[in-house]
Amino acid sequence: MTFHSTEQTQSWRRVCLSVFLILLLVSFLSYLITDDHLTLKISHQAHQTGMMANQVAQPYHDQTVIDEGKKEEKMSTCERKKTNIAMVKTHKCVSDLMGTMMLRFGEKHNLEILLPKQGGSNLGYGPDHSFNNAIPSRLKSGKYQMMALHTMYNYTNWTNIMEHPFDLVGLVREPLAQFQSYFSYYKFAEEIQLQFTVDPRDSFDFFIRRYPEQIGGQLPHRIKHYPLINTMLYDYGARGLTRPEQFKSLIGQIMRNFTVILVAEMFDESLVVLKHKLCWDWSDVAYVTTNQGKYKFEFRNETLLEERRGHHRRFAPYEYMFYSASLDKLKADIKIIPNFFDQLLEMRSVRRKITEWCYTNKTSVDSITIKTKFSKTDQTVFRKQDCTKMRMKIVDYTIKLIQDRYHYTPTEHWDGEFGEHP
Repeated sequence: MTFHSTEQTQSWRRVCLSVFLILLLVSFLSYLITDDHLTLKISHQAHQTGMMANQVAQPYHDQTVIDEGKKEEKMSTCERKKTNIAMVKTHKCVSDLMGTMMLRFGEKHNLEILLPKQGGSNLGYGPDHSFNNAIPSRLKSGKYQMMALHTMYNYTNWTNIMEHPFDLVGLVREPLAQFQSYFSYYKFAEEIQLQFTVDPRDSFDFFIRRYPEQIGGQLPHRIKHYPLINTMLYDYGARGLTRPEQFKSLIGQIMRNFTVILVAEMFDESLVVLKHKLCWDWSDVAYVTTNQGKYKFEFRNETLLEERRGHHRRFAPYEYMFYSASLDKLKADIKIIPNFFDQLLEMRSVRRKITEWCYTNKTSVDSITIKTKFSKTDQTVFRKQDCTKMRMKIVDYTIKLIQDRYHYTPTEHWDGEFGEHP
């Protein structure tokens, strides 16, 4: 039999007490860490791995700026979809895809959609545009439930023509990428080549390094007709603004008034937020990419991109301020949506299955049902007829809607220029 001294016994007791306290502390910390925190960490790692290679926006992080006075949302318990939607169809910001998505939702739910009599994707421009070219509403109120085509945002005018309450949806894109696409889409290179005798491949750099001080007054008349400074903010009503405080005030109003602003570089993330805030289904935000970067500049020289961004920021600084504020708003929305990254993974899985089914289904089956966790009925149903609509060009979709609803075919199409309809 072995006997321990009193000192040895006390030392052993201290060791046991220390181990007990450590185990108690670990148990307490485990209690504090909720499943949501663990899910967020794991999903965040998956999200970082799957980020698009050409993404300009910084990855999501916790240093999020939330607008003053904005209350934190709880998990959506909505049962009824929001159906009064007005969208700013910002030029070259995934706007045709989003416009088609909105029209598809409006047609599916038989909403009164604001459509131009002449067809096409433009409703008219100007800060005080009165929509005289719109097909009259069939509702007793004379108002509309869905607006998704090109026009200049004006909160007062939109309030007068939209059913209440309504939600505002916006679109933005990294400013340099948006302007390059804009420059290419409207074929500025050819005219700058002729005007200044430069290689068309160098026309963008020639323009962005010299505009507006050196060449602003020498530009061809057609190019002068387009907004060239703050091309995104122009769609949000920034016509005639000159002072910094005016732009800051407008950007602040947009951040407060808009339910969601979709960011092209975080498009899938934006759609999860849209689905959450509007109480939509995954089938409502399904999409296929039809414009495969057609108007992007091909090369990926990061040094040149930063140089171009510096030149662009010089004459369009408020585009970058607007884009930064939109990113902050999106990240704040992401932060308060429960299980966000799990929802993002499910959304991408649903979209992939719908896309595969749409392209491979040769049977008479008219819908596909997908089991989903983050939906009101634990399943997502997508109709075969929506496969075709999802791939339609927006101009063709507006013509189809006019034919189906109003039984005539528009003969005039006004889709290329800014300004009031002639």
